[in-house]
Amino acid sequence: MNKKTLMKSLAVVTAGVLIFTHAPTVMATASIEGTGSVVQQSGKWNGATEKAWDPANIDVLVTTEGGSDIIYDVDIKYGDMKFVYDYGSVWDPESHRYTAGSSGKQSGGWVTSGVNGTNNKITITNNSNFPMQADFAYTAVDEGDGKLNSSTTTGSVAGIFTDDNSKLTEAVLAEGLNGSTVSTMQTRSLVLEMDITDLKAGDSYYKYGDEQTEGQTEGNVYFALSGKPDKGLTLNSKKVGTIGITITPCQDVHEYTKQQQ
Repeated sequence: MNKKTLMKSLAVVTAGVLIFTHAPTVMATASIEGTGSVVQQSGKWNGATEKAWDPANIDVLVTTEGGSDIIYDVDIKYGDMKFVYDYGSVWDPESHRYTAGSSGKQSGGWVTSGVNGTNNKITITNNSNFPMQADFAYTAVDEGDGKLNSSTTTGSVAGIFTDDNSKLTEAVLAEGLNGSTVSTMQTRSLVLEMDITDLKAGDSYYKYGDEQTEGQTEGNVYFALSGKPDKGLTLNSKKVGTIGITITPCQDVHEYTKQQQ
């Protein structure tokens, strides 16, 4: 599988997969600089004064430098993302009849090698010191005509996501843009916890879920194309879209202290 590690800036474009992230939230460590003066406005030396000296005036200036509250480090691995639509009914000149094409169905469909769980798999691993959320969306690009890139035509091809590759059934792959099932599959979110396996007792850590639950630090999402493109598209393995993955820190996160095992 292809692999990319995102650190710090988290803005990467690679192999037709466009990855967006937000910049880290920068916190501060402080250094202190001072200027000021002690002022004697009146009084006498040798222990006698007309009034007490005014308080010392010290201006305290604080600057910040370095330090980051959230350290981003997210690995993204993904398959080749190559898909073939077979229209079936291939003419066999020897038998003088039409036979099924590479989809194995006379009526045609998406070739199953495209959704074999490897070609269409995306794996996200959170190595950050904070729970992260990955949001997935597909955007078609102008590399063809007709239903492949249309956003309105019933049956137009749509990009869909699932956490279970077995859900990419023949019916789901055939539904297309306005199908009742795929309408809920065109975006997806994946929450990944902070990996606390190697933390020492007494170290603080952050969790999105309840402290007693075992949240995942690595997760898989499976992508597919659903619908039926127009015939005659000369794609020839050209890029037809991008999968956008937006990485953001989870909200409603709680801080805990690791206990002695």
